[in-house]
Amino acid sequence: SRSPRHAEITLVGLLHGLGELLIHLSDPERVQSLNTLVPPLDLRRCKVEMRIFGYCYSRVTAALARRWQLPEMVVDALSYQHAPFENHAYEPLAGVIHLAVWRVRVHELGLDERERVVSFPDEVALALGLDIDIVLQQDPLDWHDQSAPFLPRL
Repeated sequence: SRSPRHAEITLVGLLHGLGELLIHLSDPERVQSLNTLVPPLDLRRCKVEMRIFGYCYSRVTAALARRWQLPEMVVDALSYQHAPFENHAYEPLAGVIHLAVWRVRVHELGLDERERVVSFPDEVALALGLDIDIVLQQDPLDWHDQSAPFLPRL
C-alpha cells in the first residue's frame, strides 16, 4: 500500500465516526439500548454493534466513502479502523486512526495506567513503529518524527 498524504490523513480523521451518527439516526431506539450495554466510546463498541446490527460504524462510514468515490486507501482505512489487520492487506492509515481513536477513548474514559497498558493495541503500534508513550504523549500528526515514516511532515 502507498503512503497516505496529509489530505487523506485529515479526511479519515474527520470522517471516521460518521457511521456512528448514521446508525443512531436510522435506529435511535436500538442505539439507546446499545448505549446501555456499551457506551459510545467503549473499546468494545464495534464488536457489540456487529452482534446487534450485523455491521458497525466503521463499515457504514467506509460505505459512504466508497459511494463518494474517495480513494481506496481512505475507504480501507475507514472500513478497518476498528481492526486494521482484518483487511486483506494492512493499510497503515487504518492503524493510525485505530491508535488515535484508542488514545481519545482512554482519555475520555479516564482509564488509569494499568487499564491503558492492558487495552493498548500493541500489535498495531508495533506495525507503525510506535510505542504507548509516543501514542499517549504526542499528537498523531507528530508521530512521523518518531518512527512512522509513512506519515508526511506537516
